Amino acid sequence: VCEPYSDHKGRYHFGFHCPRLSDNKTYIFCCHHNNTAFKYCCNETEFQSVMQLNLTTNSDGFAH
Repeated sequence: VCEPYSDHKGRYHFGFHCPRLSDNKTYIFCCHHNNTAFKYCCNETEFQSVMQLNLTTNSDGFAH
């Protein structure tokens, strides 16, 4: 789930589930570059790169 957020101009954006109907079925993660940037659905590789996480070594099972 990509949680609701406000962008850098203060505009509110509703949350949404990943993948969206228009997304590739592997885009099950929510990516964003910081708390005020546009959020979007992404795959595991991009999620790890953008969010600087390695899901295979994270024992908490962090995922959206």
